[in-house]
Amino acid sequence: MARAQTSTEHDRTRAAAERADDHIGFYIHLASYLLVNAILVGINAQSAEPWWAQWPALGWGMGIVGHGLAVFGRTPRVFAQWRLRRINRLRSQL
Repeated sequence: MARAQTSTEHDRTRAAAERADDHIGFYIHLASYLLVNAILVGINAQSAEPWWAQWPALGWGMGIVGHGLAVFGRTPRVFAQWRLRRINRLRSQL
């Protein structure tokens, strides 16, 4: 018979599952970025228009960088401190 998980083990498992979901979400976002921008470059290469495909790639790319920094824990200290203050404020309201 398997023993029941303690609250701490359950919390750790749940946190790990949430982190895994965050990683999956980032990789889906990255894959869609690559696919869509490859299509846009192909369309731009086939048209006689001036080059424009870099603009959506640049804008969306900044979002990808921010998403990656948030998911993989490389957020600047200012954001980490703000997040901690926000968590503490919300906890005190509960």
